Amino acid sequence: MNNRSKVIPPLPETYSGNSISWGMVTLKEGELLERGFSYLALLLNEVVNSHNSEKCRKIVGNMFIHRSSPWFNMYGNDFGWGRTIAVKTGANGKCYGATTVSPGPVEGSVDIEICLPIEVLEAMENDSQFMDAFST
Repeated sequence: MNNRSKVIPPLPETYSGNSISWGMVTLKEGELLERGFSYLALLLNEVVNSHNSEKCRKIVGNMFIHRSSPWFNMYGNDFGWGRTIAVKTGANGKCYGATTVSPGPVEGSVDIEICLPIEVLEAMENDSQFMDAFST
C-alpha cells in the first residue's frame, strides 16, 4: 500500500522513491469461491482504508527496499546499449505471491511480475474462466 500520504509527517513531493507496506486479507478455504471476487475487493478496500501512519511504521520499521518507481522512466533510458526492452526486479525480495506492478513500455501500459510456482501459473493458464477475465 502507498504510504506517501499516510506517514506523519508526510513525505515531501521531492522524495524520489516509494514508501509502501503490506496488508493481509485471510479467507477460509472455499470462501472466495462462495462469496466471489467482489467480497475480496471489499476486504482489500477495508485493509487499505484502515492503513495509517502508526500501521506503516509498525510494518515497515527501518527496512528499505527499492524496486521501481512511477517517477523513474525505466523504458525511456538508453545507456549506450539501446532502449530497454524488459525490466526485471531480480531475485532479491522474492517470495510466494510477491507482485510488482510498474509502468510499462507503452504509455498507459503496465508490467506485472508475479512470483508463483510454475504449477500455479500453468493451472491459471489452463483455467478458461480465469483467462477469459483477461481477454478483450
